[in-house]
Amino acid sequence: TPTQFQNNSLNAVGYAWDFGDGATSNLVNPSHTYINNTPLLDIFEVTLIAYSNSGCNDTTSTTVFVYPILDLDLAITGGSGCAPYTMTMPFVNGIQTYQWDFGDGTTSPFATPTHTFENMTLSSVTYDVTLIGTSAFGCSDTTTTQVTVNPNTVAQFNSSHLSGCAPLTVEIGRA
Repeated sequence: TPTQFQNNSLNAVGYAWDFGDGATSNLVNPSHTYINNTPLLDIFEVTLIAYSNSGCNDTTSTTVFVYPILDLDLAITGGSGCAPYTMTMPFVNGIQTYQWDFGDGTTSPFATPTHTFENMTLSSVTYDVTLIGTSAFGCSDTTTTQVTVNPNTVAQFNSSHLSGCAPLTVEIGRA
C-alpha cells in the first residue's frame, strides 16, 4: 500500500522529498511504496526540503516504520490418505496468531494442530485447508492448500461354515 505524504509547508514553491530508501520526488504531495522483504522491521527517515521564491528553505523529517511482509504462500502443503486421515499442521515461523480452517466445518487457533479428516462417501473428498496468520506487527496473510481423503476400504466376507469335522469344506462368498 502506498504511503501518501501530505505537504503542509507554508510560503514554499518547490519541494525536494527524500524517502530514505534511495527514492526521491519533487511533487507537492507524493505517494511512495516501501518494500520490506526481510524478516525484520525496516526504518526509513523521510526528509522534505521546502524552497521559497526568495531563496529560503526549511527542512523537516520523520521516521517511517515498515513491518516485514508476512508471506504464507508456501507455508503449508496438502496431503492425501485414506479415511480417517490425520494430519498435523506445520509450524509457520513469523506468525503470532493462527486461524486454521480445515474445510470441514472445524477450526483451530493453535500453531500446530492435529486434525482428522473423515470421508464417509464412496469417492475421494478434497478439503480446502486455509491458514490466516497474523504477525506480531499485525500484518496478515492467507494461504490455502488441499487435502484429499480417499474412502476407507472395508474388507468383508462370509462363509457357509465356520467349524466342522475334517475334512471341512468351506464356501467363501461375498458379504
